[in-house]
Amino acid sequence: MPNDKDYNKAQVLIVGAGPAGLATAIQLKAIKPQINVCVIEKSADLGNHNLSGAVLEPQPLHTLLDSAVPGWQDTDTAKELLAKKVSKDNIMFFTKKFAFGISPIIKLTAIFHLGFGQMLHKGDYIVSISELTKWLGRIAKDLGTEVITGFAAQDIILDDDGVTKAPEGWPYNVGSKNGEACWGTHTCHMGVVKNLKALAEIPPSKISDGVMDIINKAAEYMLNHHVYKQSHNLDAVAKQEWVQFGFPLFWKIDALEVLDILTKIGFKDDRMKDAIDLIVSKQNENGRWILEKSFNGRMQANIEQKGKESKWITLFALRVLKRFYS
Repeated sequence: MPNDKDYNKAQVLIVGAGPAGLATAIQLKAIKPQINVCVIEKSADLGNHNLSGAVLEPQPLHTLLDSAVPGWQDTDTAKELLAKKVSKDNIMFFTKKFAFGISPIIKLTAIFHLGFGQMLHKGDYIVSISELTKWLGRIAKDLGTEVITGFAAQDIILDDDGVTKAPEGWPYNVGSKNGEACWGTHTCHMGVVKNLKALAEIPPSKISDGVMDIINKAAEYMLNHHVYKQSHNLDAVAKQEWVQFGFPLFWKIDALEVLDILTKIGFKDDRMKDAIDLIVSKQNENGRWILEKSFNGRMQANIEQKGKESKWITLFALRVLKRFYS
């Protein structure tokens, strides 16, 4: 397999820069601007493979662009591209000898939603699909989408761990027969961490080769994610609640718990450094850490107070830092 540097990485990859693909990119960036979206197109330039003319309903276009690009209707490009509209519907029915207009009948069926409304186009835009594609492409780029033309993808890596199919063995062989539960998602993080936490309690003298193999695989799984990140995009936090420290966690996890387990086993890996720096950044001027999430109100008794200094979080943080830097 080629090295990672040979691949463009994206959270969302759209194949084909036609109107549908570009509209998808625009909608995604409008809903979630921080998401990394890439559109690839095999033609040399946008619109080269979109040669037809068409009528375009205004409502879907307005729904797409009104929130994504406020004021888009006032741009010169929009005014020029959408200058022509259908002024009249004239639908004819032909027999061998006669032809007669049925537009009034179609309009009547449309009123009662009988399924023929799509045959009416009065008020729709008359557009060049090629020019429409070029325009949508510019909008997508302005919103931060990476649009690559003249590019036919060789490999598409769909998963989270840098391979094109689920790796063999634990934890990828649980949850489904093909390992989808742990492949390409982060649904296994909690299961991996809680398994690792339990195995870390076994005295070293009683750890079998099989248990050690699971410990190493679980640790490597978490290290590939730098504890709390997406392995395919290490600039992105996999789940925001994992950078908020809490106690007790029950079935949930956070970066502090993962580090506490890894350092207890004896791991000191460079891939833990981002999470270590996260811990250091959360220490306040009193040298303590804050309880950021809590199950208070859902237990028989509350433990400390959310938003206040926490003895438990401070204990775990200091313990992790001492182990890592000792």
